[in-house]
Amino acid sequence: MSEYANKYCVMLNEYIRSFPNHWPITFYANSQDEAKSQGSFHTDPQLVKRNLYEPVLIDDTQMMYTPTQMVFKGGIYHMRPSQGAGL
Repeated sequence: MSEYANKYCVMLNEYIRSFPNHWPITFYANSQDEAKSQGSFHTDPQLVKRNLYEPVLIDDTQMMYTPTQMVFKGGIYHMRPSQGAGL
């Protein structure tokens, strides 16, 4: 359950609005620089229940969806385990 604990995750604004009960993680990394360097994606996000993490916005970013070349805005978040999640 702590797969994303203290990782830097890219979450796109459109997905955050589309999945109100989950954190939609498009990409994750061990460092902010690694997360920032990821410029594209080609799969659906990994959905994680919102009660497991308390993400902290670190930086704004954008990523291109390679099949359509569309660019989506989002953020890089530091994923902190929720206090009540029992992680």
